[in-house]
Amino acid sequence: MTGVGFLGAGAILREGSEVHGLTTAASIWVAAAIGMSVGFGFYGPAVFTTILILAILVCLRPVEKRLFHRTKAQAKAEAVELKIP
Repeated sequence: MTGVGFLGAGAILREGSEVHGLTTAASIWVAAAIGMSVGFGFYGPAVFTTILILAILVCLRPVEKRLFHRTKAQAKAEAVELKIP
């Protein structure tokens, strides 16, 4: 699990005040946990967790797009304004 922690930490990137990759890092942790549960023979909880995580990621994607769409558009506009002399 320690190695997975380093992989997850490597997926998190910071650009100014924005942080990217938190969902990716969390997904890496969940994939490792599911892999360990399969390795220990807990197939039922592994299948349930896989379905649950996939449903959460798919259902929350539109919410994320709607909430953070304005922030990304404003950041791009500010970046363009800064490049123009």
